[in-house]
Amino acid sequence: MAKKPTISTISSGYASNTQLNNNFSALRTGFDNTLSLDGSTPNAMNADFDMNSNDILNANEINTSSLRLNGVLVSAAGVDVTSSIMASDVFTGNGSTTVYTLSFAPFIKDNTQIYIDGVYQNKITYSTSGNTLTFTEAPPLNSAIEVMTARILTDVGTADAGSVTYTQGGSGSVQTTVQAKLQETVSVKDFGAVGDGVTDDTAAIQAANSASGVAAVYIPAGTYLITGTVTGNFFTFGNVTISSGSVNSITQLSPSITELSPGVGISPVTNSIFKTSTVLNNNIVTTTILLDLTGLQSGGTAGDIIGKNGSGAAYLGQITAANNGTILGISMTCLEAPVGGDADIDLYSATEDTGVEDTAISALTETQIINSGTLSVGTIARGNTIAANQYLYLVGQGTSNASYSAGRLLIEITGYL
Repeated sequence: MAKKPTISTISSGYASNTQLNNNFSALRTGFDNTLSLDGSTPNAMNADFDMNSNDILNANEINTSSLRLNGVLVSAAGVDVTSSIMASDVFTGNGSTTVYTLSFAPFIKDNTQIYIDGVYQNKITYSTSGNTLTFTEAPPLNSAIEVMTARILTDVGTADAGSVTYTQGGSGSVQTTVQAKLQETVSVKDFGAVGDGVTDDTAAIQAANSASGVAAVYIPAGTYLITGTVTGNFFTFGNVTISSGSVNSITQLSPSITELSPGVGISPVTNSIFKTSTVLNNNIVTTTILLDLTGLQSGGTAGDIIGKNGSGAAYLGQITAANNGTILGISMTCLEAPVGGDADIDLYSATEDTGVEDTAISALTETQIINSGTLSVGTIARGNTIAANQYLYLVGQGTSNASYSAGRLLIEITGYL
């Protein structure tokens, strides 16, 4: 608003050019003290602008070198606002309560929008302090109160991880910080390891191992140049190659590995055992089969497949390059001497998965892997490599057509990825 100019009254019939000019000059001075709508000059404030506790509405952008909120100076360096989200609180009025606790502090009142029974509430009807909302008059009984609070998001890249909270979100989860969550696992790359096969990563790997304490250290896939030997507890999910030096142990965790699954003609019967284990450790794959022969039967003719009588395919499992690697060697150890069926048991591989008990292994596309001779406790027989995608079969080489009442074998297959 312009300041009210002082205008002299000109009496009827009184003609004074001087007085008229003075009045026009006063009017011009008053308009010169007005902010223009179209931005024409003069259009600048030379004193503080007092809104008398009223709001500035529909502002598109406020461009200022500094800003004070509730008397506190807020500079551009102190606030880096990138976006905001809305927090919502819902209450039910009881006709007497004026004070409500919000789930998020709005910082200033202008960050809030309040609706009572769907009707927007003017900001002069309430105040905020921290996360406390106070109405000047209690909302009516059973009224629906909705409070929307703008949550300002700052650039998290400038925030300390120790001051940012994290909650898993599941029932019973406990709040922690992003820093504590990230420090649950230690990686060699946290300490500068490169894994390119050229940079010496010895110091970085040693530092990671020292920082982890008793916990295992994660080594991402790569080639790591090591000087000497690094001793510690390490694990990986990918292919890790240690160049020049060595790391005493790296456990390879690979969820893609599938355990061997036997055919129905070899799966355990009552009181028998069939267990398998496939372990990948620093690109070396060890596949182990522990087998109790009890309940299985030999066919009575040399070269017949051993399995459950009349129960279907009697393979021990399928060897694949993806799960078991490229096979370099295999051994079969007798832990308990076979009783009842043939004691002369060989190990074969075959392309087909159709071999059943009491049929000749020669009916399949087969290869003899181990020729063990008659087994007794402690016998260890070693054999050839196994081609990929082959099924393993136990084959009797005697003439006993009977069920086994005892006999335990340990088969160990070594391969690499």
